[in-house]
Amino acid sequence: MLASPELLKHIRYMVAHLHGVIDMLHDHFALLGNYVDQRNTVHVNFIKHCGFSLLRVVPDYGVERRPFIEFVKLRTPDV
Repeated sequence: MLASPELLKHIRYMVAHLHGVIDMLHDHFALLGNYVDQRNTVHVNFIKHCGFSLLRVVPDYGVERRPFIEFVKLRTPDV
């Protein structure tokens, strides 16, 4: 669903639950990351809202050789 236009239909639910899901994933993985199509500005903004850092643009990613953005989020230690 994160890669579809349906995200906007469910944005309130997603925002309400996203930090819990990210925390759950961070219980198992210190580093979370992936790539997003640079043209997909809705999802790029959503990823930034979730606290992920945009690392770099890969100009010819995937089969179609399109620009994708690599993003990551590092687990922060509990204080």
